[in-house]
Amino acid sequence: MTGGAADEFRGVPFAREAHQHITLLLGAWMKARHGALVPFRRNLTPDSFANVLPYVWIYRFEEDLGDFVCKISGERINDAWGQSLRGVRFRDVVGKDAHAAALQRWKAVLNTPSIQYGKITGAPPDDGITIAERLVLPLADADGTVCYTIGLSVYPFRQDDRNRTPPVWDDVTIIPCADLV
Repeated sequence: MTGGAADEFRGVPFAREAHQHITLLLGAWMKARHGALVPFRRNLTPDSFANVLPYVWIYRFEEDLGDFVCKISGERINDAWGQSLRGVRFRDVVGKDAHAAALQRWKAVLNTPSIQYGKITGAPPDDGITIAERLVLPLADADGTVCYTIGLSVYPFRQDDRNRTPPVWDDVTIIPCADLV
């Protein structure tokens, strides 16, 4: 990355190695902030990341359920999970055993607020192959409540094989939005 691209992602150490789909959504999200800590959902228009829409998902934290519910899931996300995730609760995606840890991590995206990035590379027989790559970003509702996560996942493999892809990854980069330029 040189010039403007490096400046655009100052303070985001993973941007150099991330999949181009990840940096496209991240760039659109950063521009939609308009100087705010977190952008309003209405300011992040799909045309600003249209090329990666099949890889994008949006969840909303529903206080009454104490869980996130999927509002939008792109075609490639649905393919990776073998079903549409729209309307599905987060605990049903990550599984009962991983739900508490995953919920805590995603709630931190809203409460801090922060961005999270992770990438899993395979062990033998998938040695060195990217198994999954994910970006999670916070979004604010019309009233300013930070209650949405928008993200992008690159899944070269089905995600329902827990031996290959665990629901909660150990190696995740977390960057508070306050640290972004």
